[in-house]
Amino acid sequence: MAKSAELKKTLKYFTKDGTPLELVMDRTWRVFTEDGGQAEIAEREGPLPRMVTKSYTKEEVQKMVDSNYATDDGGAQNKEPRPFTDALAGKSFEFYFDKGVDEPVTLTYRFETANKLYWSGHGRTEELPAYYEALNADDTVIMVHHLRRGSEPIECITLFIDTESYLTTCCYHKLGNDYEAREVSRTFWFGAAKKPDGTFPEGRQGYSDYLVGKTIRWEYFVDEPNMNHIYMSNTFSACCVILPKKGRGFGGAFPSRYVGLKDTLHIYSWVEELGSGTHGMVCIDFRNAADEGKVHDVGCFFGFSVRDDLEFFTYAGPGKLAPLGVINEDYSH
Repeated sequence: MAKSAELKKTLKYFTKDGTPLELVMDRTWRVFTEDGGQAEIAEREGPLPRMVTKSYTKEEVQKMVDSNYATDDGGAQNKEPRPFTDALAGKSFEFYFDKGVDEPVTLTYRFETANKLYWSGHGRTEELPAYYEALNADDTVIMVHHLRRGSEPIECITLFIDTESYLTTCCYHKLGNDYEAREVSRTFWFGAAKKPDGTFPEGRQGYSDYLVGKTIRWEYFVDEPNMNHIYMSNTFSACCVILPKKGRGFGGAFPSRYVGLKDTLHIYSWVEELGSGTHGMVCIDFRNAADEGKVHDVGCFFGFSVRDDLEFFTYAGPGKLAPLGVINEDYSH
């Protein structure tokens, strides 16, 4: 296998006058090529080369969780207004996941209010309470995001429930993997919710390459920064952030997964390995893409920030499809 030094490549973007803007990534398990920004997976050789954070032991991570997250109110971490929905309040669901798992997983949820639920299953027989946040991904799919308190390492669940077809995708995230105790590992489970007639629908959602080759400029901020997600391959993506007023910016590339919920609704998931190891995820609605490329997303984060705070929050915002590699109107591939 090639040594890590041989895997060092450069991602290149160009301004309109031809001046190169380079993003240099040095990874031990990813190979960046210059033919369209594609990436292929190589065997991982060891711990990640951290750029902005330091490694912690499992014990240190648990202490950080206990000290940084004393309450269940994840909403307090994000002051931005979000389009929360109370559509699930007073409802109960039984979920069955049989794709993307070694053994089928059954989960039972009882949504007591717009922000409090009780869940059981996946090794837990008793009902456990949790604070949750729910947002409409489109007209039928609802994203539900909550922590699993009491688990070590701490776990997080994000559900995408289609209230019309009852097909459901679950992202199971937890802190820690074989290399970094602070890095988030995640798995997607595909299944369904039991319908009112007592049956489960056939068919399952799954991984998709719909986003590959696309670029979206997200308009989360009024003035700056300008943020672009570039979906380079089935396994990797890049994020470019430009600060126009300061005349500078930064970028990074992350291992990514894409899930198709509908023809017009797709999940983008990434782990910020070269940063803090946190996990970000958005569910992108393409129903209005024919109108000047307009899209919209709801999203969430779980993991440690670069400030060593435990992140758990949701967000939402508009975006616009852009030519591949575009950073903003003044920078194009």
